[in-house]
Amino acid sequence: MRSFLLASLLFTSSGLLARENTVHYKDSSGNRIYNEWLGMKTGFFVGPAMCNMWTSGNFPVGDFVWRPTVGLSFQLDLSKIWAMEYDIQISSKGYTLTDSVNDVLGNFLSERFTETKCSYMSLPVLFKINARKKSGVYFSFGGFVAFQTASKQSVIYQESAAGGDYNEKGFNKFSSDVGLTSGIGSEIGLKNYQVGMELRCDIGFLNVNAPAGYAYQHHIGFSLLISVKYKKPKPVKVFKGVGDL
Repeated sequence: MRSFLLASLLFTSSGLLARENTVHYKDSSGNRIYNEWLGMKTGFFVGPAMCNMWTSGNFPVGDFVWRPTVGLSFQLDLSKIWAMEYDIQISSKGYTLTDSVNDVLGNFLSERFTETKCSYMSLPVLFKINARKKSGVYFSFGGFVAFQTASKQSVIYQESAAGGDYNEKGFNKFSSDVGLTSGIGSEIGLKNYQVGMELRCDIGFLNVNAPAGYAYQHHIGFSLLISVKYKKPKPVKVFKGVGDL
């Protein structure tokens, strides 16, 4: 609930700032005009993500895996340099792990392969800053709140004597996550559209998995996102009446 309130507050305040700047933007003669750098851009993004889980000591739990990410974006330009972006993102996270199973005396029984998949719907809120006013290169940073929609764990033993293979749906009982997001990207304009590429890093803060032997685990992921955004055509000057100046 706190995350929703924070996101709503940021969205409302940024919208009011954009509206205020639009109202007070004037040309050299004092005529009010629309600020061409303000306004909402909407679009979508898709790309692969390299994911894993880390322990409380910042050690990887298993091997990194490639998982898909897709989402919708809403960007509000506040100036030539600053912007805010609000995303609705669907992603899959997890890891793979190959280890061995031993009996009570320490004798080797079998190799074991474990794979976890956790699906989330996340709501990132990002501040974006252009490296230069017209460079098309930007940095982003912010946070996210995520809600788990599904989880599955598969375990395969090389030798049946060590145990039976199984798949467990809903193994992860931790239903939400909160964390930080940062990235670097570039966008180019194509008429009324912007095509971009961004390298983004997500680090979760909450415990999202606690199997035997691990007291704490959190998600970490690196994604390469391709985005397409629609922007309104460049506004022309709109001259108001004398009473509106």
